[in-house]
Amino acid sequence: MTVQLSDYIYYNDKEYSLLYKKNQNLVFDPCDYGFDPNCNLSDCYKGHICTYEIHDNKLFLNKLEINNKFPLKFNKKSPTKIKFLNYSKKGRLKGFKYIYKNLKFYVNYTGEILIGRFPCFYDFDYNYYNENHLESPHSFQKVYKLFFRRGKLVKIVDVSNKLEHLRKVLRMEYLHKNELNTDKMDFSYKEDEVYRRPKPLYEERYYTAEDYYKRWKI
Repeated sequence: MTVQLSDYIYYNDKEYSLLYKKNQNLVFDPCDYGFDPNCNLSDCYKGHICTYEIHDNKLFLNKLEINNKFPLKFNKKSPTKIKFLNYSKKGRLKGFKYIYKNLKFYVNYTGEILIGRFPCFYDFDYNYYNENHLESPHSFQKVYKLFFRRGKLVKIVDVSNKLEHLRKVLRMEYLHKNELNTDKMDFSYKEDEVYRRPKPLYEERYYTAEDYYKRWKI
């Protein structure tokens, strides 16, 4: 399965990737508003990309790119039909039939989301992508956890240090799993209660990033 394109969110005038964890519900689901998005690209199975914006501590959907069978009016706006495939900022080819701009649609979302900036360089495989083939939170250097109540931002937590530590832990497990010698390699980190590994279910178990997210409440 191809790595999937992420949604985007602007916070303090900076662009972040919206990082969905395994089985997490969408912040905005077009199907709830009469859309029937379909897939015509392998890197966007959900058939749409959302761009959000946080303004005055409120969450808005500002742009919607979508593959729908026919154009719909949404938030009193008609879409622009896209005639040609175009490239995203990450250099990936995108192909959506319709685009809605300047929506300023208030998203009445309650829950938490993770946003990431500055992707890491991938020098080996340690679960940078989840089972939905979306980029995992620990694949970014700067990550914030945002808490919303009915669309209002009520709390922000910087989890960048936890995820930096997670990359070290997963690297150790990756090397150990592949029977490499790690005795002379420096993977120093704090052995405190927060970062202690989950109790193994059986001797040869290797943990996924999701195991640590639950353990460390990320």
